[in-house]
Amino acid sequence: MGIAGIILTQSYGTAVAETNTGSFVQTPEQKVTTRQVAALLDRSHYLNQPLDSKKGREILSMYIDSLDPNHTLFLQSDVDELKKKHADDFGTRLKQGDLSAG
Repeated sequence: MGIAGIILTQSYGTAVAETNTGSFVQTPEQKVTTRQVAALLDRSHYLNQPLDSKKGREILSMYIDSLDPNHTLFLQSDVDELKKKHADDFGTRLKQGDLSAG
């Protein structure tokens, strides 16, 4: 995972961590950072791969794996549900700076 992936994971990880303590309210800084990282991935990645729905699914899978690398925290049904709900529009939401789980 490159620097952009680390930043994205940090930003999104903060958002998810905050949801455990109450309602998540995304800060303006998180929104800006997410949009900037998504723009870098979309336009400046050395493989020239757009941040489309396919790439969004890959990023979501990598994010889930980074949260549970040993596959001991989430049930497969949890992972399947997350992917079903968020995979198709994950890249689009990142481009918009949206870190919500909605």
